Amino acid sequence: MPVKQAGFCRTFSTIDHVMTINLLIEKCREWNLPLHICFIDFLKAFNSVKFPAIWAALSNFSVNHETMCLIQQLYAVGTSSVVIGKSTAPFATQRGVWQGGLLSPLLFNITLQDALNQVNWAGRRIAIGSKRLSHLAYADDIALFSPDAAALQTMLDDVATVCSQAGLIINRKKTKWMSRMSWKTT
Repeated sequence: MPVKQAGFCRTFSTIDHVMTINLLIEKCREWNLPLHICFIDFLKAFNSVKFPAIWAALSNFSVNHETMCLIQQLYAVGTSSVVIGKSTAPFATQRGVWQGGLLSPLLFNITLQDALNQVNWAGRRIAIGSKRLSHLAYADDIALFSPDAAALQTMLDDVATVCSQAGLIINRKKTKWMSRMSWKTT
């Protein structure tokens, strides 16, 4: 996983990303630079990711064929049940990664990262010294950054498009936008 993904990673923490955002806001304020941030939340993210998107992501991340087949077989026999009183109605699971499963966070992160890799980030980043930052991911939450509101909107549209192909739908109620055109202090 790239350093932009801090969710379920051994070497990174979401705290690192929170600190990065705080430093970014501080530096933009210090240098009076515009900053626009969109905090994306996905609707029922773990439950909605599509199986074909998982298999494609595993392939794109060069997971060996035997491991892919094993994971596919694990998910091929998966079922869920609805229990009402004493009646149970099982049904085949068509999408999503298992909540609490050991592989689930990794499968989700790989699928999300594969979708994010399809976004054209060129020229849509905020400069931090010699580095450029377009986004940070916190497992199923993403923060997008731009010095321009219109560019941020196109980034959001592109992320929504590629993620929806993987089954991930942006939760409009929980997705928030923050803009600072000027950091003037009195």
